[in-house]
Amino acid sequence: MQRPKRPEEVDIDEALPKLMQLFRERGHERQGFGDITTATAIGRAST
Repeated sequence: MQRPKRPEEVDIDEALPKLMQLFRERGHERQGFGDITTATAIGRAST
């Protein structure tokens, strides 16, 4: 049985500005998990 790969480390300095822009444009309540992972290129396993 093969072990799953560890998620890559998230660069918060790169992801935070993207998230802030996303929330400014659409509001916090209107964000889905898919929107966040797409905007930041963070995979589900990393979150």
